[in-house]
Amino acid sequence: MWRWVQMVTLLITVVVGNGGCSTTDSMQEPPVLLDNSLDKGDFYAHKLVQALNQQDELLLLSAFTPAHPLAQVDSGFSDDPAWQKMASGWMQDIINHGLNGQWQLRHVEPLASGANRYQLRLIHSDFSVEYFYFDGQFDQRGLRLEDMGNRLYRFSQVRMMQQLYLRIALDDSELADAFGDFFDSLSQLSSGNDPAQAVLAHYGSAPVVLQQDRLLKEMLLRSLMSQSDRWMDNLNAPLQQALLADDYPLMMAVICLQQEQQQCHQAYQQLPPDLRGDVALATEIGIRQLHRADYQQAQRYADVALASEVDYFPAYWLGLQLGIVSGDHHAALASLDSLVRRFDVDVNRDIATQLYPELGKQFLQSASFRRWAERYSEVESN
Repeated sequence: MWRWVQMVTLLITVVVGNGGCSTTDSMQEPPVLLDNSLDKGDFYAHKLVQALNQQDELLLLSAFTPAHPLAQVDSGFSDDPAWQKMASGWMQDIINHGLNGQWQLRHVEPLASGANRYQLRLIHSDFSVEYFYFDGQFDQRGLRLEDMGNRLYRFSQVRMMQQLYLRIALDDSELADAFGDFFDSLSQLSSGNDPAQAVLAHYGSAPVVLQQDRLLKEMLLRSLMSQSDRWMDNLNAPLQQALLADDYPLMMAVICLQQEQQQCHQAYQQLPPDLRGDVALATEIGIRQLHRADYQQAQRYADVALASEVDYFPAYWLGLQLGIVSGDHHAALASLDSLVRRFDVDVNRDIATQLYPELGKQFLQSASFRRWAERYSEVESN
């Protein structure tokens, strides 16, 4: 079995994204979320966000100290340097991934274990968004983080490793050998020795119960995603359905968004409620629809975004562009006014002409804009 453990680092490396029946799910149940939630102004949650935005490696690397998955079986694993190195690598990946973006707190959920789940989003410079979470709490030693996850996936990072290590160490079922063979195949893909098509053929010939195994499917998805941004090209429709099914609604929505000229309303409706109502995702979809010249759909998502949160810069930027391209200068001015007053944006030609130069010039030369600019200058001079 230990031949597998040596390959784990090769496989389980995808924490960040490339832009929900296992027979062993009972080995480690997912955290149970309680009904009540903490106030978004939670001081410690904001300390975590600050550390991520400032790339505070010392704090974050020392804070992430997840227990070894086999420590409950053998206490000798508690101080395993290989596990500690792997966990540090995951956190370093997160820090590096956020270098050119901005982390924002969405909300905090208390877990039944006594820890908190800090739900965050990472906004990139093109206003695209990713969703992550960190499980932990603050004690007398400071910030303690025990797990992390990307909302693209079903498993958190540590829970997936718990499932894998326990499967390797304890599973003596008749499927153990088949699982081991497939694990070897994945390691060949991750090390670059086998093409994706060979691994997918192996998956297609595996016993049905293994094809439906949630741990195996997630390992395959992560391995494929780590190889290429074009990983979806290797999946035909039946294989895509078999792998993603109902377990990966956010990934299905992202795939839909990345495929040009597709209407993604149905995929959007399948998202968990907290994501479906998130201002950043609604704004990103609206911007994509704007670039596709589907202005009616873009306006629909802009309305959803502004109804869910009033302090999100990209939503007003989207509203401004929609007002300009549609010729609705009153709507464009409303968004511009919010950008200026809420976010202290400088009034210049660039923000109005960056997407639609000629239409932007018409907006800046309109009587309504001149009246607004005069009132704005009077307020600024007082």
